[in-house]
Amino acid sequence: MSVDPVGQVRSSTARYVLRQLIGMIGARSLRYRILTLLRQGRPQAARISSAASGEGSAMSYGASAYARVAQTALTPREAEAAVLIKAAGRLQTIQADWQNQSGALNEALNFNQKVWSIIAGAATAPDSQLPIEIKTSIAELSTFVFKRMIDTMIEPKAEKLSALININHQIAAGLRT
Repeated sequence: MSVDPVGQVRSSTARYVLRQLIGMIGARSLRYRILTLLRQGRPQAARISSAASGEGSAMSYGASAYARVAQTALTPREAEAAVLIKAAGRLQTIQADWQNQSGALNEALNFNQKVWSIIAGAATAPDSQLPIEIKTSIAELSTFVFKRMIDTMIEPKAEKLSALININHQIAAGLRT
């Protein structure tokens, strides 16, 4: 599989591999981890105001209800696509307003790393039902993503985020087809 510097997946084989990955890693535990990532980043004000007013149990009930609805409303593919879009959105926000948002870079990269760790771990696990070629391609793509994130942390530049954003969008688009 080849990935160019801006994160465009180039070969038709790579696109095929990405399509094959989608849905095949939708195991229950993976789905739970992805839904957990989707719930991350809820507005802090909502959590603080409910704690201050003594609504802790009601808030827990609300969070549980949200989780149940999300599990029934989203297919594994939709959940995977949504979490990739969420990660890309965080990176795009920082890239678009680099001067004011660059302080949030490490947090956004950390979130992207969590997403890719889940995807790579599930796809390359020994009990994964994916063919070896797909496991290898996912591992290679994940390695590229992790290297780009580390490079961006070491030497932050807004343009380095383009590859990560493009890859996340491409994988999400593949999950939606």
